[in-house]
Amino acid sequence: MKSQFLFSALVLVFVTITSCSQEPKKEDAIVQIDPAKPGSTNWKTQMKSLESALNELYPLAFDARKFSAPENEQKIQKSLTQLRDLARDVNHSPMTQMSDPSLQFISIDFKEQMDLTWSSFVDKKKEFARFNVLHLSSYCIECHTRNSNGPSFGYEKLSQQLQTLSVLERAEYLTAVRRFDEALSLYNEYFKDSKNSYNDFFKGEKAAQEALSITIRFQKNKENTEKLIKSMQSAKNLPLYLKRSLDLWMKDLESWKKEKKANLNPTVIRKRLDQANVRRFEGGGLASEVLVLRSLSDLHELLLKPLKPNEMSEVLYLLGLAYSQTENSLFLSLDEKYFETCIRRHPQSPWAKKCFEKLEENLAMEYSGSAGVFIPVEVKKRLEDLRKIGNF
Repeated sequence: MKSQFLFSALVLVFVTITSCSQEPKKEDAIVQIDPAKPGSTNWKTQMKSLESALNELYPLAFDARKFSAPENEQKIQKSLTQLRDLARDVNHSPMTQMSDPSLQFISIDFKEQMDLTWSSFVDKKKEFARFNVLHLSSYCIECHTRNSNGPSFGYEKLSQQLQTLSVLERAEYLTAVRRFDEALSLYNEYFKDSKNSYNDFFKGEKAAQEALSITIRFQKNKENTEKLIKSMQSAKNLPLYLKRSLDLWMKDLESWKKEKKANLNPTVIRKRLDQANVRRFEGGGLASEVLVLRSLSDLHELLLKPLKPNEMSEVLYLLGLAYSQTENSLFLSLDEKYFETCIRRHPQSPWAKKCFEKLEENLAMEYSGSAGVFIPVEVKKRLEDLRKIGNF
């Protein structure tokens, strides 16, 4: 599995505590924590500690000289130690057993990633530690924009250090800490600024994907999505491949605007993902982003509902399918993890075999090259274990 996962599992867990009230399903042994009971205030304290650590680390990580400067070493190590210790607490939390298995994925990977980042910094491998810190906020964004559950914050002032960052850097930070309205305003400002250069294709593409995650996955807002796409269309010197995608995004947005209400039916979502495949064929990998993000938002919302085992296994399969169709670098190997969870939780379901087939196919593509397909021994063993579980 790919590494560098999700800095803000902690914030996601907190938001889940304060916003989710669905009944747990016995077959998944889900544990709920009541925020009204004693002890829950500790989560709020942890969130403030997390925010404090992020405020210290984020602006320093953007400046290689400051991050490696001896006068900042003690402050950075203190923040990293806070994050490492919080990661270990969350890794043992029963919240990781809730309906959406993302929490479990995030909890384990977050702990491993923070252990690696902390030890790298302590061992004086500061540039490697800085690289890891810079990528942490991307994973916060993936967590916080999964669906429309949880609040959007906007009451804290940016620290003086954060004010010195670029528009895009501030937008990414605000998205990571759930200040979505402010972040979206900055993303629109970024694309409307005629002075921006898009020679760095990845930067513009990443900004577009992060902003769309806010308007589609979290807000589910057609008007804000249209405003955002129009901001991108007005951008000067945008790469031609991204311009082509914008036309297709607008086309899919028009279809969305004609829908009278949300439909969380898996069959409808499956048809939308089929359409996303057609979009990718027409305009390349990015062309299906609107369709895929809509599907991901709906599927994560479905996980919060009381589902029968067969329904749950179908949703897990569709989540794996949707994550495998996006070009968004935030999502890493979530597709493989959803396919595997489907097999392990519901091995007798007809969807389990479909999950195994897709997982096998994706891994073969991941480890293929000009010299052929070379799947690591441990990955082969995992596949064989899954084959036995499902008796495929």
